[in-house]
Parts: sequence; structure tokens; C-alpha cells
Amino acid sequence: IREIFDLVLEKKGKEVPVGVVRNAARMGQDVRVVRAGDMDDTILDMLTIVVVGNSRTRILGKRMVTPRGYMEKYGSLKGDNEP
Repeated sequence: IREIFDLVLEKKGKEVPVGVVRNAARMGQDVRVVRAGDMDDTILDMLTIVVVGNSRTRILGKRMVTPRGYMEKYGSLKGDNEP
């Protein structure tokens, strides 16, 4: 596991958000959102899911949010002809 996180740090950097869910949808579910550089890989086991964000992913409160890119692809929601 440490090798994988070393690779994440190398490729994505220490600031990329990482979501960690242990015991998903079970009693004792634990959800954490941290930066890759602050990740404690000793908490990971076979009941853990890890989601690594991308360069656009942000931490908002206790959640990870990644804009989908529709604004760049399709323009504003108002339409390109409206102010």
C-alpha cells in the first residue's frame, strides 16, 4: 500500500484530495477526506475504498468535489448569447 501512495504522491502531488471509506454502508462506516500528503496508509485494509481526486478536485467541507467540465465544453448555462 505504501508503494501505491508513493506513486500517487509522485504523479499527483501531496495536495490532491483523497477520499477514504471504511466499512461502506455497514455499521461503523468511517469516511475521511484528506490531502494525499496527509494520508495515513496504516488505516487501510480489505474493507476500505480509496478514491484519489484529480487536479481539479477540491475539498468542500467533508466532501470531495470535482467539476465535470461542462462549462468548458458547452458554455454557460444561460447560453452563449446572453450576458
